[in-house]
Amino acid sequence: MLEYPKNRHKVSHFAHKYVRLIAKLCVAQDIGQAATLLLTFVAHIEDSCYYRKPVRYWNEQLINILGMKNRRQLNQARQAAVDAGWLHYERDSKRSVGMYWVTIPPEFDDISDPILGENGQGCLIDIDDSCSADDTRSDTRSDTRSDTRSVHEVSQEAYMKRTQSVTLSNPIPDPIPDTPAFLAEVLIPDGIDKQRAITVLRLWFEYLEAKHPAKAWEPNDPQLQALALQMRRDGVEAVEARVLHAMTNSKQKVARLPEEHAGANVSRRATENPEWLDVLQVCRQYPSQGRGDMDQRRQRLPRDCYKAALKIGVTRIANASEYDAKSLSLQWANALQRIREGIDND
Repeated sequence: MLEYPKNRHKVSHFAHKYVRLIAKLCVAQDIGQAATLLLTFVAHIEDSCYYRKPVRYWNEQLINILGMKNRRQLNQARQAAVDAGWLHYERDSKRSVGMYWVTIPPEFDDISDPILGENGQGCLIDIDDSCSADDTRSDTRSDTRSDTRSVHEVSQEAYMKRTQSVTLSNPIPDPIPDTPAFLAEVLIPDGIDKQRAITVLRLWFEYLEAKHPAKAWEPNDPQLQALALQMRRDGVEAVEARVLHAMTNSKQKVARLPEEHAGANVSRRATENPEWLDVLQVCRQYPSQGRGDMDQRRQRLPRDCYKAALKIGVTRIANASEYDAKSLSLQWANALQRIREGIDND
């Protein structure tokens, strides 16, 4: 395995500069939008880990996070980024987790990072509002003796004066007490009690390690990320109850409680499509890509309803919040109509 770049954490705003660089070079034209989205995601997750180590993800995690349809699409996007020299990817074996970090091809190492705007190089976004017109005019007047400097350079200097106290893009915040190191690779959603979420995730991980000591449990096991997403959707308290129930009954997976299956956390209002409510309930009850859950979904849903759910994405439906579910219901209804009209029956 190659060594992760040692000095990356010393580069101020590295992730932002990296994204501006691939935008300036129109990298998406060469490697495609999916590969460019993967690069953007990896760069900013490196930033969230303070550039300490490679980003580690399973294929299924990235497929869900990036909104891809299948593993083939991920493989194509990832290989395009690697072949172009913008991404480093490796894993020890087919059963091990993938390790990622973004790279810059040698021929682009010396490209500058100018402010992008309608008058700047790149012409992609506007100069930050914090660099006001008054700042630019005052700096231009004070430097009239330097006629060789461009307006772009003067604007950049004015902006730097306003932000000269900022030295790092990701100052390390005060850590949440008793946070295990492996949770640095799990994205805990905002808007929930993160201290309690960490306690629940650590409890489940330690239970798995104790129950199967011979198995090499990876710190970023997909179950942990799935539980974190469930906390955003259903609340930390509900997931905590499921974890305790699974531990009490010596289960290896966390599932909804028996009393939850009856309602499936779905409000059946008269204005909602009952077919969609059935799809939502079944997908939440059987969310995985395992053979058992797939068979259950096929048996419990009409063929056309199930095909429409596949087009939207079963995982997206299963993990959707109540707010997101409303948007997905419209997409599903449109897909179902096209299938029933014979427009989209592939």
